[in-house]
Amino acid sequence: MMTLNKIPFKEVNGAGLFVDTVYEGGSDKNISSEVISKLLHVGNSGGFRKCMKVEGGKRTKAAAYVCIYTTGEELEWRDELDRTLGRFIYWGDNRKAGNPLTKTKFGGNDFLQDIFSKLALGLRKQIAPVFVFQKYCGRDVMFSGLAVPGDCRMSPQDALVSVWAQNKDGRYQNYKSIFTILDVPYIDTRWLTDLEHGCGYQSKYAPKVWK
Repeated sequence: MMTLNKIPFKEVNGAGLFVDTVYEGGSDKNISSEVISKLLHVGNSGGFRKCMKVEGGKRTKAAAYVCIYTTGEELEWRDELDRTLGRFIYWGDNRKAGNPLTKTKFGGNDFLQDIFSKLALGLRKQIAPVFVFQKYCGRDVMFSGLAVPGDCRMSPQDALVSVWAQNKDGRYQNYKSIFTILDVPYIDTRWLTDLEHGCGYQSKYAPKVWK
């Protein structure tokens, strides 16, 4: 069995992102013990969390980077990470009957639609990086890697498809998306800062394989 590295909650501020490392949550029984928001400048709840770019000292509406947090507990919409293939299957965030596909609380499906459209058009430099975290135990999370939309073994059109589902309230659509987990073992937090300020692609801390 693989021995996992763990970083205590009191040390997560400013810690880099190491693949397959567990970041421990706090001991308080409230939202202050949530750990992802201490690692990244994102919200403290939800499976889909954006960090918006900063211009002139103010946050804009453009995503600098995105965190996807998956618990693996959704039986009908179970996200899957294949470490052998480097493939991550992520189900979108529309789960409400009668709700339009891209009109969701955290804007996850709208973001998916946007980045996969840019992928199809070859606008790779305009696609925000995605950092994938998985629930480990309690409030502890594991960093699973840096992801980009699509898979070289399929067309961009096949990597994002809408799927019909039904619950007791009626029918609705959700997205099934396929990402590639890049071979990047470590993310320098200085790249995150550069991403926030709109120079992530030019940053000397950006992973070469991502570029």
